[in-house]
Amino acid sequence: MNSHFLHFASAAAPPVGRCLTQRCPTATPTAPPIPTASVDVRMLRGGVRMTLRPVQPQDGELIAKLIAGLSPAGRRNRFHGAVQISADEVRRMCCIDPQREVAFVVTAFERGAERAVADARYCIDAGGDANADGASGAEFALMVDERWQRRGLGGWAMAALRNSAQTAGLRWLHGEVLSSNLPMLALMRCCGLCCTPDPEDDRLVQVQERLGVPDPALPGSSARSVTDPVRRTALQQLQNWITR
Repeated sequence: MNSHFLHFASAAAPPVGRCLTQRCPTATPTAPPIPTASVDVRMLRGGVRMTLRPVQPQDGELIAKLIAGLSPAGRRNRFHGAVQISADEVRRMCCIDPQREVAFVVTAFERGAERAVADARYCIDAGGDANADGASGAEFALMVDERWQRRGLGGWAMAALRNSAQTAGLRWLHGEVLSSNLPMLALMRCCGLCCTPDPEDDRLVQVQERLGVPDPALPGSSARSVTDPVRRTALQQLQNWITR
């Protein structure tokens, strides 16, 4: 079965993967503290703790293992043809331009180790201004480890992206899905996005959503506070891991 993946293709981004940025330095920079409003923690059946948080520069190994664990079809669905992703490209995925990009990773803690199982991100359209009165938008991407699908992780990550975009003042989220990627299209419809066949390429389906007002109870909202002891503990563990 094909995995839940969405192609990402900003006009200002490099061609491979279409979700990479050119601004990653050679040395791994020191990451700033993770905003508590951007962290969410949930428990799956069986007691596995899942954490949704912003991608950090130190996450290269986690993201690389996530991509390497995908099937060839899964990588093709996510990157639209690029089956092998280089270390430099993975590094660029972890170096986010805060003026134009947002990226979340969903991780599972198993036997004391953190493992990435999903990645969701968007990049504001070239020439777009999140504070403008016009209908500014962003193109987004989503991938979920095939072994962790059908557990609500894709919808959870999409909700975080949506709320972050709304908080930033964006009006639209949009992207392209391979027409053969039926599970992803089903997820997009479930999340309320409009799915329309591409008029110029029958291999693609255009997906988009008009954004509204952010929900302060969701990750990505500047109004959200962290008071749950479990979430505070998870955040402290993440901060310790990042600064070690």
